[in-house]
Amino acid sequence: MRKYFFLPLAALLLCLWGCSTQQTEGFSLQANSQPLSSPEVAARVDALYDDMSQEERAAQLHGTYLSFFFTESGQLDTLRCRKMLANGAGHVSQYASNSTTSPDSLRDQVAALQQWLIANTPHHIPALFHEEVISGIATRDATVYPQQIGLACSFNPELAMVKTRQTAADMRKLGGMLALSPMVD
Repeated sequence: MRKYFFLPLAALLLCLWGCSTQQTEGFSLQANSQPLSSPEVAARVDALYDDMSQEERAAQLHGTYLSFFFTESGQLDTLRCRKMLANGAGHVSQYASNSTTSPDSLRDQVAALQQWLIANTPHHIPALFHEEVISGIATRDATVYPQQIGLACSFNPELAMVKTRQTAADMRKLGGMLALSPMVD
């Protein structure tokens, strides 16, 4: 009977201890230091949206894979781009883990597709490149880290922050902009 009382009490104490302000002192998120929008930015977004065709708006909801647009030799297939991306693309999924090329080649492919989108689509909107990074960026020659659940067990938020910053830096070098990491809590 006592163990059934102790387990919820222990969970509550761990939660309260883990959520205390003492452990989060010194942490500041860059996103909190700047407003996410301003009246000027909102007006520009509204004007762009109003100017887009229905097909272009739908294309911004569409996702694709980087490998679809490159030949076996790693060259951008512009005919395929014209056929499949005439109105743009909203995002490119798993661009790194879906690739067996070197990190330098991967970076160059991301840049080539972005340049094509900017130069050849009606409103010149680049795509959002995102990747799963639950244990670091999943690509050839990358560093593999413990998952967040493992880091959480260490009760070391500084270690999690270092891992996250290193992964973010690696991802940006490859052209990525959004990290998917569902085990963050």
